[in-house]
Amino acid sequence: MSLKDIDTGIKKIKSMLISDMEKQLKLLGIDYEKIYSFEEINDIFDINRKYKRKQVLDVLMNECEENEIGLLLSDYKIREKNLKKYIRECSFELLNKLCAIRLLEERNMIAPTVKKYKEYGDKSEVQKNLGQVSYSLLDRDPYDGMKFAIELTLRELSTQIKVMFDVNSEHSLLFPDSKTLREIIKVLLDEIPEEDWKRDDFIGWTYQYFVEDEKEEIEQADTPEEIAAKTQVYTYDWIVKYIVDNTLGAYWNEIISGQRPQQSVETIKLIDPSCGSGSFLVYAFDKFYEIYKDEGKVQEKDIPNYIISKNLYGLDIDERAVQLTALNLYIKAKERNRNMQIDKFNIICTDSRIKQEVNIDKYLYSLSIDPKLREVIKNIVQQAFNYMRENNVLGSLMKVEEVINPLIDEYIGGRRRLSIREVQAKKEKIRANGDQITLFSPEAEQLSLDTIDEIRYFESREEFVDYLRQKILDCVDYVVTKINKDNDINSRMFAKDLNKGSNFIGAKMQKYEIVVGNPPYLGNRKMGRILREVIQSQLSSTKYDLYVSFMKLCYDLANKESHIGIITPDTFLSIATLESLRSFILENTFVKTIIHLGKDTFKEAVNVCIMIQIKSKGILDDTKFIDLQNEKNKGIFLLQENNIATENIHYVNKKTITKLPQKKFIYWVSENIYDTFINSKTINPYHGVAKQGLITGDNNRFIYMRWEIPEKLYNVKWFPVAKGGGYNKYLGRMDYLINWANNGEELKKFARDKYGTITRTLVGMEHFFKEGITYSLITSESRFSARYLPKGWIFTNAGSCIFPNDYSEQYYLLSLVNSKIANYLLYCLNPTVNFEIGDINSLPVVDVCEDDKKKCTSHIMKIIENKKNLYKCYDVLSELYNAENYIKEVNSAYKPGMSFYEVYKEMLIKKLELEIQNEEYSFILDEHLFSIYSVSEEDRKRIFNKFGFSSISYNQINGYFIEPSQLELKQLYFNNTKIVIVSDTKLKKLVAKINKLCKKKNMSIFNIAEETKIHPRSILAIMEKFDLYIDIEIQDYTKKFLQVFARKAFDEDKDGIVILPDMLDKIHDELSKTFKDRASSIETEINNIIGKDIEKWLIDEYAIDYVNNTGYDKKTDKYKEIKNPWEPLIWKGQSPKKNFTVFVWRYKITPDTELKIRSQYLENEIESYKMKVKEIDSQLVTADEKEKKMLEKERDEILNIVDDLNDYHKWITDNGIKLRGMWFNLE
Repeated sequence: MSLKDIDTGIKKIKSMLISDMEKQLKLLGIDYEKIYSFEEINDIFDINRKYKRKQVLDVLMNECEENEIGLLLSDYKIREKNLKKYIRECSFELLNKLCAIRLLEERNMIAPTVKKYKEYGDKSEVQKNLGQVSYSLLDRDPYDGMKFAIELTLRELSTQIKVMFDVNSEHSLLFPDSKTLREIIKVLLDEIPEEDWKRDDFIGWTYQYFVEDEKEEIEQADTPEEIAAKTQVYTYDWIVKYIVDNTLGAYWNEIISGQRPQQSVETIKLIDPSCGSGSFLVYAFDKFYEIYKDEGKVQEKDIPNYIISKNLYGLDIDERAVQLTALNLYIKAKERNRNMQIDKFNIICTDSRIKQEVNIDKYLYSLSIDPKLREVIKNIVQQAFNYMRENNVLGSLMKVEEVINPLIDEYIGGRRRLSIREVQAKKEKIRANGDQITLFSPEAEQLSLDTIDEIRYFESREEFVDYLRQKILDCVDYVVTKINKDNDINSRMFAKDLNKGSNFIGAKMQKYEIVVGNPPYLGNRKMGRILREVIQSQLSSTKYDLYVSFMKLCYDLANKESHIGIITPDTFLSIATLESLRSFILENTFVKTIIHLGKDTFKEAVNVCIMIQIKSKGILDDTKFIDLQNEKNKGIFLLQENNIATENIHYVNKKTITKLPQKKFIYWVSENIYDTFINSKTINPYHGVAKQGLITGDNNRFIYMRWEIPEKLYNVKWFPVAKGGGYNKYLGRMDYLINWANNGEELKKFARDKYGTITRTLVGMEHFFKEGITYSLITSESRFSARYLPKGWIFTNAGSCIFPNDYSEQYYLLSLVNSKIANYLLYCLNPTVNFEIGDINSLPVVDVCEDDKKKCTSHIMKIIENKKNLYKCYDVLSELYNAENYIKEVNSAYKPGMSFYEVYKEMLIKKLELEIQNEEYSFILDEHLFSIYSVSEEDRKRIFNKFGFSSISYNQINGYFIEPSQLELKQLYFNNTKIVIVSDTKLKKLVAKINKLCKKKNMSIFNIAEETKIHPRSILAIMEKFDLYIDIEIQDYTKKFLQVFARKAFDEDKDGIVILPDMLDKIHDELSKTFKDRASSIETEINNIIGKDIEKWLIDEYAIDYVNNTGYDKKTDKYKEIKNPWEPLIWKGQSPKKNFTVFVWRYKITPDTELKIRSQYLENEIESYKMKVKEIDSQLVTADEKEKKMLEKERDEILNIVDDLNDYHKWITDNGIKLRGMWFNLE
């Protein structure tokens, strides 16, 4: 069954409802542009419209933030925000109700209300019945009775589940017009198939799809609605089943097996503190049903009511989620017993928005209640609501119990508990005197607070708190009933929020045997300012992410020895900032099981895990870890553990975990790796220190690409800066420069102005300009890469650095951190893509002798030298690149009579030889360090599975192998056992496969080696023998070749402006100089390789990185960074239809360049074309019909070119040349 129809249908209805609700508000004089005053609508609106308008405005005022109330009428942004919110809520509530009706009628739980039948005249059963009862009711009704039918059904349902079907709620004031309602019902009936309405998970997907669009739109969540939308994730049934079975199911099994004290089922409470649409509670309903039947104490017909009113509790910040959860449970209960009534739903919305002081004294005084009890209740309600009013964005995380507990302790603390005999004596005395006694009399502390019939002996504080909790709920329920009798919208909203708040207070006053859920995931950076400040104030120890706060909440909600089961992001297993959370978990709970699911579990890009805990300090058993990260069908494996491979199941004791760096949950390694972590020295403090670099706060302002800055400003105002980057080992490029003029004067001032201090962001300054090792903070697939950092550089947090204690071992450390064993150890410390300073400092470094260090240093030096040579000749973006080196390579390779392909082959072999050498040196280093770290075969297998095999370890083809010239590399292949002999047939197939791979995109010799599992030296030999070329390589080589010649066009051009014909002429001149009489045939080869002639290539592909101010936003007057431009030194101007193309050398741009382009080039061309038009016009006078048609066609073509050039003339006049780093801007 596909979810596509549900997705499409829900989003279509949402769109229709929002559009219609906007129209309904306009009819009430309420619009985004303006809210009309009473005077403006007084004579136009009838009394009903006026009354509804007043109600809507009351709701809008009530839902405004306190600082917005007075601005709703005058401030457009505030009005727009609040109207959109109200429209969304009205739409969502009505959608929920209509979907609920369809779900219930498909399950035969209500009379068909919207489902139509031909025998009823294309009406529903309720419509038909209404028509029979009162024809006049439907006479001339634009809704044909459908609105009456819906409202009648909702009123009946509201008596059973008011939270869902309340027809008097503030979001039920608007109802779509008849046309919209018909379209909505058509979608419900025709576009969402009947079988979809019978799905158990339909309600959950409704919630998911309604908020899906908003989830992406919200950058930072700051209100309950935004938090709900941003963090909504639908939890799949297999996850729910596992967690509930292993918490509630396990808890009951422990009771019946005698492992824990006997307990009746009705006293087992399960809570989901972020219940969403209720997935966990719905499955728990079924589980409780089985348990009740197993216990056999409650009649089966009563079990559904017991479960919902006694066992299941849910909290959520989103009222819509609460409604859907209640509906889900209602359907579950009715499926078991159609006739049963539910005493109470314990599904609570935590978003209580009462803005004023809560004073319920006048209502409490009308109750026959002990004065001391009244005072306790009044203070608890008043102070709890004050707290909730200030912290309601926290939802379930509000620590209302911290407000309540001191009040309770104040009344009952320090008083002696009476004996049973004393309690009986007091009862007799009261009976004799006819008086009441209060709990808070010094001599009778443990007695009830009401009448003599309720006097009891409280065995514990918990028993008294439970008693008090129920009294609070009863009293507030009484107050709510009284307030609702006022029957105006403000009173109803106040009563509703009072009820929500008191139920939340009640929920937080008790503990739970089972806590489950999928808490919201919202990192600190995705929080809005208000939420971030409240989190910082109230939950500072868990401010990293909402899910972390919820993990602590689950513990707080749990009773002693309770079971906790949650699914969360897996970052808590390893990241350094959550060490305190790991310590808390290890010290206060027994982690029974962790299921590591990894990525691709949810649609959202987040790695997750399931954790099952018991709230107990005393259990010291091993934790069971199940690794399903690489499994596609995770649910099948999870629910059938017998199918999980033994290598994916691990048992680790908490004692081991507590000895690991920062108590990280590293569960998959061997005893040897554990021993390495526990007993080895680390980088810091024994070998060096990893340091975080600065944060500019505005990279666009302070950090430029190197080629954006003229060389004369290097190391004067602009200095090299390490800023991370992609995967690149040993030696990197100098891509970035930072404005550090006058010792960073401008950047320091910026930091002080923004943060009040420089120490918050400008860190690591004591290490600026020192030699070291820089690495990328963020990588792909946990692959760590580090590069040599020369003296004279600054570094940012994204390019943090390691500084050795002893610089003689710098290159040894560089070899170590780039090795596979170090990558594996770092992956163990942090299996995310974000390496933290603490991870690097905690890297174990095994003691080695000086000879081992020298050997590693020697290999590293050769790798670095090879990389320098590659940069010099082949990488146009490198500071080492020199076009003359490239020309030398071409001249060295070219021999008279050679084809272009032959020249390319000569150069390619040199280039690939250097790359293969570096791979071989890396392989030698890896093997050497494996030996130093005593890596076992088992661990090697794990490392290779994670980071791949080196292509140097693959088989060589006999007769096809290019020998290395270096002795240490030759030694790799002594006594070689990996030479294979292949038959002619197999060789032919291999050649065909390599040829096919050569034509793929983004292919390299190492990719081909990986695909074929053949050594790259054998691949190179086969390519040379059979004239095979990697298409992308030869194309790139050819285009760079043309680029060198194209740049020469600027050598003699003083103003740095070259138009297309002149550049083309220069390329032809250089081809003739280089290849002499073969220039023409070489050009033909070039055209074939690049797939077009050189002129077309210059127009379409060359220097397009900065064409017509690409990267510049005129509205904001800001530039975006264009990473890895193919041609960084040229600005290209081009008319819309490409009839005019001009190239400008970056460093020769002046304030007059744009004027020169217009006046000296563009206007001259326009005039030239106009002259041609005049010539044609004169020829047309004497032309015959045939010539006339040809001339007119030519004339039209030229006029089109003139129009194109005029368009560009206007564009460049209006926009000029905008290129970040133009020298006259920098100076």
